[in-house]
This record gives sequence, C-alpha cells and structure tokens, in this order.
Amino acid sequence: MDSEIQIKMRRLGEYLDRKGLDGVFLNHRSSFAWITGGRDNYIANNSPSGVAGILATRDSRICFTNTIEGPRFAQEELA
Repeated sequence: MDSEIQIKMRRLGEYLDRKGLDGVFLNHRSSFAWITGGRDNYIANNSPSGVAGILATRDSRICFTNTIEGPRFAQEELA
C-alpha cells in the first residue's frame, strides 16, 4: 500500500507530465500542507502564502525559506 506522500508525488508527476513542466513551487498554505502531508508553512497571519515553499519535481521535494526560519523548519515542521 502506498503512503499518502507517494500517492501525492505520483499525482504531481502526472500533472507535471500533462503540463510539460519539470517542477512547481508550492508556497500557498494549502498547497504546502497538501504536498507535505499536513505540515504548516506559516507564522500567525492571515496571508494565503507562507514563509516557506516547496519546489516539487517528479521525484523530490526541496524546502526553501529564509535564514531565520530555516533551522525551525528543519527541526520542527519537516523532521
């Protein structure tokens, strides 16, 4: 049985193939939560975009954020 993330990565790959893309950058709060299985990319505010984003390709996910939030994301949100 595939994990939630494996299923989403397969769906993402299919989307990338349909659109002819190599990857997408997901920084909206809902998109970030979707690709990470429910993780948060925001600090208390009401903006639809968070302080971190995920560059998602067919076979990888890379998180980008600022220098201040980087260690926290590595230790708390994406551990």
